[in-house]
Amino acid sequence: MFVFSMRKNSFFEYFVVLGVISFLALVFLIYLSSVIVKAKEMVLQAELHNMRIALNLYRGLNGEYPQDIRELINKEIYWTQAIHEIYKRKYLEHQRVDKDGFPIDPWYRRFVYDPEAGRIFSQTRGYENW
Repeated sequence: MFVFSMRKNSFFEYFVVLGVISFLALVFLIYLSSVIVKAKEMVLQAELHNMRIALNLYRGLNGEYPQDIRELINKEIYWTQAIHEIYKRKYLEHQRVDKDGFPIDPWYRRFVYDPEAGRIFSQTRGYENW
């Protein structure tokens, strides 16, 4: 039969356990924040790719780039030449927008759009040249 001794833990032992738990929580939070940044970067890359494809499609169908980027979100494609059925869909259907209808990046900043060159990029610092 085992006999367990009932002794009181000292303040130092509690302090060590609290320190170890705090250290592990800090390491986890640092890792979590880096994973979140990488996920936002992947979303930004995909959104920019989709918007550039939509801009090129708009230009191909209409002969020029849209004057306002919100046209890609609000305007529908009516495509009857390439296929014999009417293809009705918006250029960007699932894009996040702010209260004014402008598309926003994962950091909730508006995308910058140059209608003359058809260039779109993020305002977020460090991601302007993506």
